[in-house]
Amino acid sequence: MRATFVDSDVEGLLRLVQWLRTKSQWDSALAELEHILSVQPDNPQAAELKMMIEAQRDLAKKTGGGKRAPPPKNAEKVAPGAVVQLLTDRDINIIKVYESDLADPPRMIIDRETIKMLIAEHEGDPLIPSTPEGRDALLRASPAKILDIMFKIQARNLYERVKVIDQPRALKLFRDRVHRGWLINTCATAHCHGGNEAGRFMLATERPGSDATVYTNFLILERYKTRDGKPLINYEEPAKSPLLQLALSRDRSSVKHPEVPGMQGNFDLFRPAFKNEEDPRFQDALDWIKAMYRPRPEYPVQFVLPGPEGVHDPKAPPVTR
Repeated sequence: MRATFVDSDVEGLLRLVQWLRTKSQWDSALAELEHILSVQPDNPQAAELKMMIEAQRDLAKKTGGGKRAPPPKNAEKVAPGAVVQLLTDRDINIIKVYESDLADPPRMIIDRETIKMLIAEHEGDPLIPSTPEGRDALLRASPAKILDIMFKIQARNLYERVKVIDQPRALKLFRDRVHRGWLINTCATAHCHGGNEAGRFMLATERPGSDATVYTNFLILERYKTRDGKPLINYEEPAKSPLLQLALSRDRSSVKHPEVPGMQGNFDLFRPAFKNEEDPRFQDALDWIKAMYRPRPEYPVQFVLPGPEGVHDPKAPPVTR
């Protein structure tokens, strides 16, 4: 199991430590914690686990000759990560279609049959050529030009037939600079929004680098609303987005992150993702939000928000593109 983790994967190694702890492998668990603390000396979860496992090991030696110590009362709450239903390939592709910037289009494929359907279904529209020569030219047009016509005509029934190969620029920014840069390593940890204690707001942690997890977490951020009904992302004033304010230190934030208690209820495990508004990661997040398509579309994707108060609309939401 250890061979599946790289030495810098602190979150993965912490999950391994939790598993070792359930198997009473005290020494192996402590060895991994020593490594984690050498990588991140101020990691509060690792420090707390180290104290706890040392105490359990000592107790086991005293009471059972090295046998397993009784599990803590809240052991049933320890989980490797949140279980979130991930988006399908169809869902991911349709989001890519809606977020494609035609001024800088990603690679995409639109087959001839789809273009013929576009011509047949919208015959008489000024954007559809009426001559055989014009229609032949349309069949040879670039995918970006075809998609532009689809958007203008709002041929939404054909959007799913567009295959987007690359990442649209805005979603590439999200994947590389937000999701990989700080979201998965700070917000989606087991003790915050990536485990069974996540509460109302839960993120996916399975295969964190996969498109399925990245796009699922993006859609969660896009659709989640705080208790007062505000969206996490403020597209009009990105710097005021609750998502970003919650990731700032409490003394600089307009939306203060609640305390994240340790396993025994002690310590506050919350650590801000940004030092301040000038932090490069904060600026990367602003660039991502500003790059998203305007006006914001409502993707025709049915999705149950994870968590105890997840909301499922039985009908696909309206679309604006």
